[in-house]
This record gives sequence, structure tokens and C-alpha cells, in this order.
Amino acid sequence: ITRDHFNDSYPRWSPDGTKIAFLRQYGRNYYDSLNVAVISPDGVGLQRLTYDDADTNPSWSTDGTRIAYQHGPTNYAIPIDVWMMAADGSDPHLYMPVDSTNGCATVTFTPQNTLIGTDLSTLRMQSTPTSTSLGRVAGAQVTDVWEAVRLSPDGTTIAFTYLGYIGDQPAHH
Repeated sequence: ITRDHFNDSYPRWSPDGTKIAFLRQYGRNYYDSLNVAVISPDGVGLQRLTYDDADTNPSWSTDGTRIAYQHGPTNYAIPIDVWMMAADGSDPHLYMPVDSTNGCATVTFTPQNTLIGTDLSTLRMQSTPTSTSLGRVAGAQVTDVWEAVRLSPDGTTIAFTYLGYIGDQPAHH
């Protein structure tokens, strides 16, 4: 969609399909210069939403009015906090500090407008949209979850990157 010299990654469609939120590298060092931007699918209307660098993993709320993203130290070390802003970039604020997320490296909205994520070994989820922490998903028998936790549109199936073993062979799903 973009046709310039910037490095863009982590695209996420808005629920209504009119915008794509993504990360854009504005400086030389990839991890220290990532910011959230949005653009329309036809490549028009590029708008930079964050200016604080070291941002990652934008995720649209189900109604498309908010974007959650993660912000961390400029050396891209974990732990990182969860921030929230309006879809136009206004009102950026700390939503969950790292100690409330149990070190989740990635988060995304569920169809119920709660956040789900992984702390590199365990699935964690917000119990209600107003909850201020991410707790372990009860009954989840999953370990070695790495990142990219995403839910199906109806919220019944979870897809994720798995870095464990199947038998004696490494598995990357």
C-alpha cells in the first residue's frame, strides 16, 4: 500500500475495512523508531498517530473507535506497557502498565472488546472491558505461545505462533 522508503509492518484492518493501522519505522534503528500509523486501503490519507518510538502491535477495538498498542523501552526489551488511543491518534494514555499485563509481549482485542495476549508461555485475557489486568486464561493447556495471538471474528477460535515441540521435532505454527 505504501510506496516509499519506510519500513512498514504489522498491518491490521479496521473493523469496517476503511483503514489499516500499521507500524512504520521513522528512523534508522528498527526497534527504536517504530510508531503507529494509519492509511486507507487505496494508499491515501497516511497519518502518523504516535511519536514516541518503540511502539508495536496495534490492534483495533471491535467498534473501530480505539487502537491499543504496546510501548516499551527504546531498546525493544520486554517488558512493555499497553497503551490506548482514539482511532485518530488523540488521547494516547497508559492503559495497562507491564505489571498488570504479566509481561505480555503481544495483545489484541477480542470480539467482546477485551484484550487477549501472551506472556511468551501462557495465554492471558482481560476478564471484562474495564478490567485493569490480564489474567491467565482458565483451562488453557497451552505453553510456548510466542506471539501473534488472534481470534476468529466470532471469538471461538484462537490462532497463535507456537514455538514448542511436537514429539522431538521443533514446531512453528
